[in-house]
Amino acid sequence: MARVPLIDPSEMADDDARAVTRSGGLNVFRMVANAPSVLRPWMRLSHRLLTETDIHPRLRELAILRIGALCSCPYELSQHEGLAVSLGATADEVAAVLAGDLSGLPAGDRAVLELVGRTVEAGEATDEEVQAVRALLGDRGLVELMMLTAHYMGLAAVLNVLDVDIDEEGRLQLSSTR
Repeated sequence: MARVPLIDPSEMADDDARAVTRSGGLNVFRMVANAPSVLRPWMRLSHRLLTETDIHPRLRELAILRIGALCSCPYELSQHEGLAVSLGATADEVAAVLAGDLSGLPAGDRAVLELVGRTVEAGEATDEEVQAVRALLGDRGLVELMMLTAHYMGLAAVLNVLDVDIDEEGRLQLSSTR
């Protein structure tokens, strides 16, 4: 059971209620609604990280799954496993990422996911790891990947500390995926 209330949209300011309802009324948004001044700006950032980066959507979802697995965050995993598959990841790829066995993935995916893993586990990376991903994604993609990683690491901590309940039915829906 969540350690803070999951605010019902009927108890939110109209603009907040519309934003949360439009996003499926997921528990993560209802939890953040406890901090109304943060809610919509945070939702905009989250949406942009999911829809407006140069990172391929399949790879983005695998990165989020890697973060969720390393941070032991069942909420993130529940929201992003199905999304990863719907965006082209295979069930075997998802299972490998969750298990931390990246050896069977394409070299580029492996380099990205290894950098994500190293960032989560150590908060740093080698020049070689960074340059390998920079060669694949460019400067913009590298920074976007690091911002995505930081965002989902922080979100995993909040979800875990506040013990946010996994949504029984609702799943993250994206209106745009580049």
